[in-house]
Amino acid sequence: MEGNATIGTTYPRIVSPAIENIEAGRQRIDQIDEQILAILNQRADVALAISALRGRGHGSGIDIVRESQIIGMVTDLNQGPFSDQAVSGIFLNILQETKALQRAQGGGPGSEMNNGETRHP
Repeated sequence: MEGNATIGTTYPRIVSPAIENIEAGRQRIDQIDEQILAILNQRADVALAISALRGRGHGSGIDIVRESQIIGMVTDLNQGPFSDQAVSGIFLNILQETKALQRAQGGGPGSEMNNGETRHP
């Protein structure tokens, strides 16, 4: 997904190879969890960079439309086994934690400091 991903792009579901035993399955889950964490941290770094740009006058406030686009995109791309409602909940939590991180980092003028209350077209 890195680099050329766009909203609406469909990615094939990656199916893990058969798991021979519980320990092998747990090891595979640990590897996947490491990848998820690395990607979440990359996402947070980009969100912080966007927040910094907002603080320098390149936009302001929470973009409710953008948040809706994100939720719509991930539910459209969802191929299971999680339900769309579960995926939406996961990403709403990611968005909430990202806003908390931006506030903790000082945000700045026009950042997402208003806990979702500032809206603009």
